[in-house]
Amino acid sequence: KRFVVLIDDIDRLAPDEALAMFRMVKSVGRLPNVIYILSFDRELAERVVSERFPSEGPHYLEKIVQAAFELPIPIEQDLHRILISNIDALAGGIGEKRLLNVMNMFHAAVAPEIQTPRDASRYINALTITWPAVEGEVDLGDFIAIEALRLFQPAIYRAIRDNQSLVCEATRDDFERDKGGERLDTILLSKVDDKKRYRRALTRLFPSLDSIWGNTIRGGSRHDKDRRIASARHFQTYFRMSVDPDTVSKRALAEILDHPSDSVKVSAVLKGALAETQRDGSTRVIAWLDALNANAEEIPIDMAEPFLRGVFAVADDINVDADRARGWSIGNNSLRIHWLLRRLLLDRTTLEERSAILLAAAQSAQLSWLSNLTASAWEDHHPSEGKTRASE
Repeated sequence: KRFVVLIDDIDRLAPDEALAMFRMVKSVGRLPNVIYILSFDRELAERVVSERFPSEGPHYLEKIVQAAFELPIPIEQDLHRILISNIDALAGGIGEKRLLNVMNMFHAAVAPEIQTPRDASRYINALTITWPAVEGEVDLGDFIAIEALRLFQPAIYRAIRDNQSLVCEATRDDFERDKGGERLDTILLSKVDDKKRYRRALTRLFPSLDSIWGNTIRGGSRHDKDRRIASARHFQTYFRMSVDPDTVSKRALAEILDHPSDSVKVSAVLKGALAETQRDGSTRVIAWLDALNANAEEIPIDMAEPFLRGVFAVADDINVDADRARGWSIGNNSLRIHWLLRRLLLDRTTLEERSAILLAAAQSAQLSWLSNLTASAWEDHHPSEGKTRASE
């Protein structure tokens, strides 16, 4: 009978172990009816041999291996197809809505890192573990990109993680105009040679960086709503592998967005958020008002009145000092409700339509908020001296 002995990954052994393996095969290689198939990276193996036996070099292996075969380089499209099909299966279908961003991120950040089937397997195995922990709470395209950096470019990954305010909020004014790009390279890309390639990937993840590297200003109005990594509210979720405790989860938000006409529920959620304290000492009401503001367009206009009735009914209760902005920032929960009104109604209704909605919702309003709302409308149309009069 014949025996075939397969020995794989010899190049992954320590140098002494690899040499010992070659010597062992050489010592028993002439046994009858026994064939050894050795799998290894030829360049790495020859380097190991040369370090121990400088005069031998590649000739050492030639004395052991009678027939050598070079495996073909994997076809790039095949690797990409395997990756995309696995991502699609893991995400339960990429779907048309997020396909464009997923493919943009895939080609900018994932595909260039995958050179071998081993790379593909390593990446897919990592996603299998990490994606279920944050599914629904992060953007799929952004997540596959940041995971590729975590696995294959850990220095860039750590630089992003450690510089949240820079990558999410940096402007050209924060840098010297002629040397801003170089400084940004030093902070984020000091460990890589092909900086141009990684600039493209990072500006897709963080559009604000393009104002420094490319002198181009990009908007990011949907970052909060889409839970993108460029959103300061959702950034940490990509690195914690769990929802940021100061962020409203998508599942919790759905309790309101799926039933926005339930005024009692809306009031109860906002009132209950008063009892929850965030890391900076503010209440969770801020997180809820910000989340509702970012997703206001998801609330149908025909449900805006009962939704606002629920908000107005607790507007005074939730306008607490703990949530008042400090330092150079402005805002309190009354102002955040004004921002919510603007996002919900201003560009989606006529003057007559939103007047009717607000007048109906005001029937349940608490007194201070009713006064606040009235004063805001009056002062816009009858401004103090020197200010421009707003339209009706």
